[in-house]
Amino acid sequence: MPRPPLYKSGPMTPAERQREKRARDRETIWGPDGDEKELSDSGLIEQLRIAFAKDRQAIRAGRRNRSTGAITRALLKEVGRRV
Repeated sequence: MPRPPLYKSGPMTPAERQREKRARDRETIWGPDGDEKELSDSGLIEQLRIAFAKDRQAIRAGRRNRSTGAITRALLKEVGRRV
């Protein structure tokens, strides 16, 4: 059963479909029961980029976030599984 659209019902433009996909990917990873195995390859790479950026920002601010580091490691492991 397809998920209902996050933004509006009816025909969507390609940009709206991409925004919806990114929001769905974000919820898949950063949600309480996140599972990186559900992501497409491009979604996995995009979420890995976001996780690295958040991790780097936290390190520069002097407050490393363990959950972000754990998510980054989980995403890297999933990339390794797929290669």
